[in-house]
Amino acid sequence: MPDERRIDPPLEVVGPVIEHLRFVDESSPLSAMFEELLSKSIDQNGHADVHPAFAMMISQLSRDEAWMLFRLRESSFEVVDHLDYDGTANTFSNRTIVKSDLPSVELYLSDKVDLSFAHLQSLGLVEWPVMRQDPVMANGRQTGLTRFSTMQLTDLGKLFVKAAVPQSGFERFAKTQT
Repeated sequence: MPDERRIDPPLEVVGPVIEHLRFVDESSPLSAMFEELLSKSIDQNGHADVHPAFAMMISQLSRDEAWMLFRLRESSFEVVDHLDYDGTANTFSNRTIVKSDLPSVELYLSDKVDLSFAHLQSLGLVEWPVMRQDPVMANGRQTGLTRFSTMQLTDLGKLFVKAAVPQSGFERFAKTQT
């Protein structure tokens, strides 16, 4: 960044970033996110995208959650799932994923996608709205439900990713196939 764009960073951003960096391995994606946030906070062209809460939010992320945010920057994930319906109990159960654009092979704990999503949603960074639901019928009775949904960044999530996920180089944190 050119010197003429450099500004004094806000202490409410710098302090938490420095504090949290003490507990993060410098080879982790979270370290790269803290560095990006710090870099944006001293850039006259990027500081408006930085919120003081972002440092705390980064500190709460798992490696997989950071990767999901990185991938969601590029595009949303389409998901189709199926649920069985019990008409007697009026409940849905046995959720199975029929199709998913979520790059689960890139995640370290791919079986914890729902947990990662729930955490990212609690931070206000992602949403997973159901776009359409189709009842599954057999002999004139509903036996299940097929849902078509999209996992995507919220407006806050878009701002967070813009401020905290580096534009280049983040790919190095991809899980290598074993």
